[in-house]
Amino acid sequence: MKGRKESSFDIHLASNLSHKLCKKTKVKSTLEPQNATPVYPPFIFRPTQEKPPSEPQVTEEDKLQAIPKRPESGFSSIDSFVRWCHEAINAESTFVVDSQGFVISNCGALPDEHSEGVGAELSYALEQLNRISDKENRLLCVNLDYDKQHIYGFQVAESDEEHFILGVVTRTPLEHRLKEAIMRTTAEVLPAIG
Repeated sequence: MKGRKESSFDIHLASNLSHKLCKKTKVKSTLEPQNATPVYPPFIFRPTQEKPPSEPQVTEEDKLQAIPKRPESGFSSIDSFVRWCHEAINAESTFVVDSQGFVISNCGALPDEHSEGVGAELSYALEQLNRISDKENRLLCVNLDYDKQHIYGFQVAESDEEHFILGVVTRTPLEHRLKEAIMRTTAEVLPAIG
């Protein structure tokens, strides 16, 4: 392989080179004879005795402090609810779409056409995920974590076919208590004013 025109995949040349290198460096074999059975440690699954970490106890007071107070007069429209969610979450964008992905209300940086696209994809994802969930465990939220943003879709079902989705785009992930509070509030408020 001294010249540029020589093939680098010549099997005979590679074999000769391998034999020459093996003769120059004699390595003492540490392998057992061919007929000996290798000894491997057995793989035995032993569940740990440790209990999984328990969720911290959350009181009703903690739940109420996790989210800003609702307006005393309630929400007069979906727009007022979306603005409240937007401020409560400190979101980049907050929107409500129907089961077909059409924007009903939008607040924040995303224009309607982008909210509609994200909303349609969230609606489709939730529809597909609803197919694999059993009737006892209703899908409430889907969360997509990207490098620089997080997208949440909170689903409120009016019936098997009709549902609303509160879509939220944030720079930071939502705290668990805040997420639960938004889910509860959305489930209570959206069907009443929708």
